[in-house]
Amino acid sequence: GGVAGFFQRPDHHRVARHRHRTSEFVVLISVASPYLMFIYGSKYEEEHFTITLFAIAGASYSISNLVGNAFIAERRQVGWMVLTFLWAAILLAVTAILAPLGASGAAIAYLVSGIFLLVAALYFLKRRAAACGTLSECTRSK
Repeated sequence: GGVAGFFQRPDHHRVARHRHRTSEFVVLISVASPYLMFIYGSKYEEEHFTITLFAIAGASYSISNLVGNAFIAERRQVGWMVLTFLWAAILLAVTAILAPLGASGAAIAYLVSGIFLLVAALYFLKRRAAACGTLSECTRSK
C-alpha cells in the first residue's frame, strides 16, 4: 500500500484503480447532494450541484496527490512544489474572477485548478516513466 505500493505495480494500474474508487465516491456524493443541501434549508436545496462540483474536484485532487507522493518519494520535491505554486496561482485567479458566483464560483475555481494539477502531474509522470520504462525502474536505479 501507500507510496511503496505505487512503485511495485505498473503505474497506470494504480492510478486506474484509484480513479475507479474515487468515481464511486463522486457518484455517491452527487446522488446525496440534494438531501445534504436540504438540511441547510430550502433556499440552498437548488444549489446542490455545488457539492457535486466540489466532489468532482476532490476526485481530481485525490489522484493528483497520489502522483505527488510519487514525485516526493522519487526526490522530486522541487518539481511538485512548482506544480503546487502554479495550482495555487490558478486557484486564486479563477476564484477572483468567479467570486460574484459565490460558492458555485469557488467550486468551479477548485475544479479548474484541480484539473490543471491532475493533467500536469500525469503529464510529468508519463514523461518520467517514458524516460525510464516505468517510474519504478527510475527509482530502482538510484
